[in-house]
Amino acid sequence: MSSDAGPGKPRIFFGDPNGELVRRKIVVFRRLEPGDVTGPGNHPLRESPYLEGKIIEIAVGKAAHDDMVRLAKKRAEVLGTGSNLLSSYDLAGMLISGAGGGLFGVWLDYLPMWSTPYLLGALALGVVVGFITRVRKRGTELAAEERWKATPEMKEHAALARELADRWVTFSLDVKKELGFHTEVRVAEGSDDPLRLASIDPRGFIAIPPSFDPEDFLPTEGGGVRYEAVHAGGEVITRLCEGDRDLPESYAKTDAAKNESAGVRAEESEVVGEGGREGVIESESAAESESAAESESAAESEKAPVDA
Repeated sequence: MSSDAGPGKPRIFFGDPNGELVRRKIVVFRRLEPGDVTGPGNHPLRESPYLEGKIIEIAVGKAAHDDMVRLAKKRAEVLGTGSNLLSSYDLAGMLISGAGGGLFGVWLDYLPMWSTPYLLGALALGVVVGFITRVRKRGTELAAEERWKATPEMKEHAALARELADRWVTFSLDVKKELGFHTEVRVAEGSDDPLRLASIDPRGFIAIPPSFDPEDFLPTEGGGVRYEAVHAGGEVITRLCEGDRDLPESYAKTDAAKNESAGVRAEESEVVGEGGREGVIESESAAESESAAESESAAESEKAPVDA
């Protein structure tokens, strides 16, 4: 972790600290002892009254993040499988569920008894299609894995993933030492809903072999700062810590530029409005002068015959 991290400066997690950075905020966690209160600037967490969250900003070098995006895209492209009826369980699921529902309807006398053999045949067909789909999917996945291993990006991806996992362990230890907070914490002993809270989805860091998702290092869109709730079954649900906003410097500049443009447009509207009012006044004055001239001409015309 960068030693020069301070107010307004992110902690450099990975990449060149002197180049362009990709910044985001994360939530780190601390367990409160009995009698403790939430510290100033920290946030209570809805999962437990005995936990508090602190928001810190981290950064990844943009060049390193671009490498993550490139490698992750290549991996998804190679490992991706084509979509057809025999590459998913949709057809098998429809046959089995439809046949099962039909048999239940026969049992309730909603369907005639003579339809039973046809429904049993559909059920058996669904089981066969499901087995074929499983074999085909597994074969396709193995072939894709072999293609991925043959690419030059595979070794680069594996090395980067291992380095990210090692850096995250070091980063977590530094945060604990400097701030007394954790990047991952158990909600309570014996609790399984959720089991743990994590600053970033931990599945890539603990996988064998390790992996990564470039989206994990991008800022949270909208209000709040996201963190992950890891349930006992391995399900990971993203939640938001309210009361703050992930607003990197680039976004702040964009918002400032928008506000400045809006102010300029408002000033222009005021100028146009004042010019319009002056034009109305000038038009009214011209109309009054023209009416007065017409009245004088009419009076002179009436006097002319009398003099004659």
